[in-house]
Amino acid sequence: MIPQIFDLKRRLIYKARKNTSFQKHDFLHREIFLDHLERLSMILQDMENITFIDVPEHFFELPETKAFLALKKTQQINKIQRETEILPVSIKQQNAIIALLTCHTINDLPGYLAQINNALCEDGTFIASFPGDKICKLLRDSFANAELEISNNYSPRFHPTIDIRDLGSLLQRAGFALPVADCDEYHVKYKDIHTLINDIRGMGEANCLNQPISSLNRETYHKTLEKIQASVINNKFSIDVITITGRSPSEEQQKPLKPGSANVSLANILGKNDAKL
Repeated sequence: MIPQIFDLKRRLIYKARKNTSFQKHDFLHREIFLDHLERLSMILQDMENITFIDVPEHFFELPETKAFLALKKTQQINKIQRETEILPVSIKQQNAIIALLTCHTINDLPGYLAQINNALCEDGTFIASFPGDKICKLLRDSFANAELEISNNYSPRFHPTIDIRDLGSLLQRAGFALPVADCDEYHVKYKDIHTLINDIRGMGEANCLNQPISSLNRETYHKTLEKIQASVINNKFSIDVITITGRSPSEEQQKPLKPGSANVSLANILGKNDAKL
């Protein structure tokens, strides 16, 4: 049985709240989305059918989005606001699927990735983003240490993050070809720590762990802010984002040679180089 780490109903409540004022807090999503479009634009083939998962509606009005869709000669756009962990059956034979900061709250991530792979056409492209551990660790440790100091108790308040190497392995497990996982770092300066917390809530990234949420008293909250403040310089934060890319298998894709098929021995090459030294 798949562990239910996240509460889907709670997530949907937070996402609904986000929609009322998200444009005030969308800077990170926007930068990541534009990065995804740039990566996809470097793939030579046209993309007639593209599915966007959890991409805000106003992002489709960006000039960069319109230019990308024109470049790729896109005819059909499917927009999904993820309400379950099951991809709609209507999503099939897609040239590309973009998932914007949404897969990190899926309980059955291997299963969801397999669904996406099946929904792509041959040699279709999947790209998705995940929050890294840098800022999550800072906030998680600050809240935990403050609670332990004041009440000798600790309630998990932050989502677990996934290692970049594990994401690459999950792509392979789901059947993707040419899997790639890399990490980018965004540097953000905040006026104060309260603004950072408000941004996290405004992005819809509040705690949706599948467990009771204990209240946080004023003393613990202020102690947490003190610890965060002591860990950063001039309110500058580094936010790391992992991006994964995979292609559905195709006979036309480049494939590695079979072991033992090389015409020249690597040992001989190294030996010749050593002799020259």
